[in-house]
Amino acid sequence: LEIDEGHELVPARAQGLDEGTVGLLWALSVLAEIVLFAIARRMDGWLGPRGLWLLAGGAGVLRWAVLASTAALPWLIVMQVLHAFTYGALHVGAMAYVRREVPARARGQATTLYSAAATGVALGTGLPLAGWLYGGLGGGAYWVMAACSGLAVLLSLGLSGSGQRAQ
Repeated sequence: LEIDEGHELVPARAQGLDEGTVGLLWALSVLAEIVLFAIARRMDGWLGPRGLWLLAGGAGVLRWAVLASTAALPWLIVMQVLHAFTYGALHVGAMAYVRREVPARARGQATTLYSAAATGVALGTGLPLAGWLYGGLGGGAYWVMAACSGLAVLLSLGLSGSGQRAQ
């Protein structure tokens, strides 16, 4: 479930932010994501897949709870930077997991499966569901996102990998 991609800045528009400011906020989130990807290898070394997933989930709880509570521009700026962690850390963690846990001969297939699930299935079902939630709950839909992120943290705590490199 991802309100971010299609609906995150709707409250900002409703609060009167012009399209230029909304565009700059969007660009800021992409820039933050690029910076995270630039240090992805180091983050993987520091945290590993599970740690990256925990970071993504924890950042999601914070990000969505703040967005549920305010559309004030200073908070929107900070929350847009957290996009690097809610999406970027999750993606880096998934790729690190594939690299560590999947044998080299099957990594292409594993990456394709992840991509299909993350972009095809998740966004294909998540965006319409997010629109429905936002239509019914308004900014309260972000509390649902915060709860989903909290659930992701709990699920990540229950995961463990072998910790050994795949062959």
